[in-house]
Amino acid sequence: LIFLAHALGAVARIARDVAVMSAGRIVEQRPTTELFERAEDPYAKALIESARRGTVDLRRLLRGDS
Repeated sequence: LIFLAHALGAVARIARDVAVMSAGRIVEQRPTTELFERAEDPYAKALIESARRGTVDLRRLLRGDS
């Protein structure tokens, strides 16, 4: 099953493994818990931090700002 979402809180609750995509490419793929604890890709880190804060500034993420 493939579940596509920007809602990482929902993803964390239902997925065993997660692939983070940016510009149509997978930039990081790990077991969910591992990704949330120690993401390496700057885009993945920014998405996770946004989920923790409850905000997502997609323009900032797409520019690559961390």
